[in-house]
Amino acid sequence: IFSSFATSTTLAAQSRTAPQGDTSVVIYNLYNKIQDPLYSFIQPQVEVAAAQQAQIWGDTILEGDYVADGRTQVDEVIALYKNNILQGYKFTYSEKAWLVSDCNYNNDNVESLNACVEGRIVESSYSTPDFQKTEQDEEHYAEFIHN
Repeated sequence: IFSSFATSTTLAAQSRTAPQGDTSVVIYNLYNKIQDPLYSFIQPQVEVAAAQQAQIWGDTILEGDYVADGRTQVDEVIALYKNNILQGYKFTYSEKAWLVSDCNYNNDNVESLNACVEGRIVESSYSTPDFQKTEQDEEHYAEFIHN
């Protein structure tokens, strides 16, 4: 159900009217200061889902050259509609992180991160409207983006 939205996403962030047909609407964007009333209603569930999805990083991207601070933030939420019916959400989340392969990082000394490249680990996932099922966006797995 989610994969069809990954390729046909039309961002209607400026439209605050009811969506028509198959569309997606940005209901929250941290950086562009977009916050639709719908986001206020689902915010607790999105934050829990994002934190749970970020836990997967311990077995993926954090197994390698990166260290994250463990404080997951929600960056964007998109409501996904098909035939005017809410099908789910796509949400992007991130954590402050450091590339530790090119510096003298010491796990016992947090100050050693000062010499490392700083950035964020960013990933997207999809969720059903009730947040009972969540899956990673196969086109946007966790990646490190340096500042």
